[in-house]
Amino acid sequence: MNRNLTIEEHGAFRRILDAIAHPGRVQKLSDKISDLDGAALLFSRTLLDPETGFAVASSVRSDLASRIERTSGCRLVDLEKADFVFVAKPGTDGALDRIRRGTPDWPDASATVVYLVEALHEEGGDRSWSGPGIPGARFPKTEGLDPREWDLLGEANSTYPLGVDCFFLDGHGQIMAMPRSTRLDGGNR
Repeated sequence: MNRNLTIEEHGAFRRILDAIAHPGRVQKLSDKISDLDGAALLFSRTLLDPETGFAVASSVRSDLASRIERTSGCRLVDLEKADFVFVAKPGTDGALDRIRRGTPDWPDASATVVYLVEALHEEGGDRSWSGPGIPGARFPKTEGLDPREWDLLGEANSTYPLGVDCFFLDGHGQIMAMPRSTRLDGGNR
């Protein structure tokens, strides 16, 4: 066991929990990570394991998918069976409706979507985020994500508690979360 990796993954786990508890807040996933591939690999080493199935949607590079599989021990599965779905810019190209959203008895059986984007900002977006963990409203901005993806996410999470939890990782090694309990409004601020 590599002790340094374990310490780094523990720190990343705390930041992932903090991100999901404070939707729309941007923070560094690790002080040692400053690029998108590093963030994606640290995220996958932290949350994915051999019992986890993951898929890729859109244009995630095959070499990154192979590295995620190799470093976390998880397995590549079809989109409909995936626990985690990695999405590169610009978005899912409509595949979001094929991703698991849970069932009324098991809403937590939904998939988690991980968007790999260019940059994250806590302000400047044209949609308001509100809900648990958000005092009032936030307007986070993602660079490199197809704006139509927000409509798809709003639809996917319109039947809460069904829906998908989302994480956003950027090219600066930052993370932001949007749990399925987050309400999206607007679009032309």
